[in-house]
Amino acid sequence: MVKMKKHNLSISSFRLLGALFFTLFLFLALSGFGRILYENDDTQKRWNYFYDLPENSLEILILGNSHAYSTYSPNIIDAICETNSYVLASNSQKLEQTFFNLKEALKSQKPKVIVIQSSVLSGDSWKTQNGDYRVYSNLDGMRFSKNYLNALIEQRPLNDYLNTLVPILRNHANWKTTELISENMARMENPKTKGYRGFSPRESKMGDDVMNKFKQADKTDYSDFEISSTDLIYLEKIKKLSEEKKFKVLYVMSPKYPDIINPSYQYKSKALENALKGLGHEFVDFNLLKDEIGLEKQSFENGFIAHQHTSYYGAIQVSKYLASYLNKNHLKSTRKLSNALWKKRISSEKEYLLFGKDSLKKQHTKYSMNKEFALFDSIIIENLHIYKKEKETYELVIEFSENIAFEKLKDFKFYVHLIPKETDKNIREESRKYGFENFDFTPILLPSQDNKFFIQRIFKTKITKIKELNLGLFKTGKKERSAKLTIENISLN
Repeated sequence: MVKMKKHNLSISSFRLLGALFFTLFLFLALSGFGRILYENDDTQKRWNYFYDLPENSLEILILGNSHAYSTYSPNIIDAICETNSYVLASNSQKLEQTFFNLKEALKSQKPKVIVIQSSVLSGDSWKTQNGDYRVYSNLDGMRFSKNYLNALIEQRPLNDYLNTLVPILRNHANWKTTELISENMARMENPKTKGYRGFSPRESKMGDDVMNKFKQADKTDYSDFEISSTDLIYLEKIKKLSEEKKFKVLYVMSPKYPDIINPSYQYKSKALENALKGLGHEFVDFNLLKDEIGLEKQSFENGFIAHQHTSYYGAIQVSKYLASYLNKNHLKSTRKLSNALWKKRISSEKEYLLFGKDSLKKQHTKYSMNKEFALFDSIIIENLHIYKKEKETYELVIEFSENIAFEKLKDFKFYVHLIPKETDKNIREESRKYGFENFDFTPILLPSQDNKFFIQRIFKTKITKIKELNLGLFKTGKKERSAKLTIENISLN
């Protein structure tokens, strides 16, 4: 009789377990290594920062595509509403992706209001040649979970599951792109940006050439616009989720100049309104509020594209309106100035200085000038503030009167010279021969409160005791200059 060796089973089990661990390790290693080969965008960044948010710290969550993250400023909303908000958006997003992003967010947050950018309903931009990349980009930012797998299954074909799960399989050709690898490695090593809330505005402003092209171009016919059956299914799913988790859903449509000047757009807006209100949700279409918000040429980016975005200028206008709407309709019972984390975060942002109440403004402000100074007769400074953002990083904010000469200001640059006191030896080495640190910049006017305007300049310095701050306007290569504003004895401690 032959006796069976008892350890065979345990050895086989050990080998199987070892193989599973090796496979898991290899999968994680490949996934991790694949990150340095990404064609990176801000979508992964938004997910990373979102996962770092304190649990249950958001009252408002903004979801959607690029129109969401380029139009709605959490800092403006939070300054006005005294809330914590975040934009969790990705390029060319479709509604099913919005739904899974919402489910992911609800694992760690209990927002009172979900704001959804309604252009995810049409998903037109997703149908471009970059459509696959856009889906990958969002999924790459999500943590692996059952929700992640469900999102993958809904959005990717079966033969692409492995490609999606292991990014290196689709990005392996990028190993030859040394510049991309260097940028990704630097990004992984750099500390996170303080105060980032997912907002990425467009800096350009629409010029006359682009505006005229839109006016002369054929207009899209929206008379037969319908919401797709897939979108209707996910609208129902979001409604059910809102009832279960007890949050309000506000659908919004950011403005686009080609839609504002298109008479046929009213049919699309009405179709969206009927469908969303039929589900018990609110809908605000900013394309129909042009005059109320004060939208103008410079409210839009300078791009002749079908999916034109707002400019930073327009984003400020729309965000102010959205904040007032939320305050009036949804946030009457919301916490007011009771959260220490909120106070610490928002009081160091220029948006609170410009749009918030007075109670926190002194906390980070190092200097304020509240009297008029005329650089030119038609360019008058009303207020000037310097406040500390973080160690050795400050922001200069200059507010102007409402009748400022826009066209004249465009011809000039600002000079800002910091002259330290003799006891302050922290001037940069390359600036010692001049005796001051120089922070020249091109002014970009942005809307503030009460039809006024502001400009901003972030600067880094180790100087803490300023003998003089001199600023004014100049033209490169020309003698024409404005009057010089001199401010003495500023402490940045």
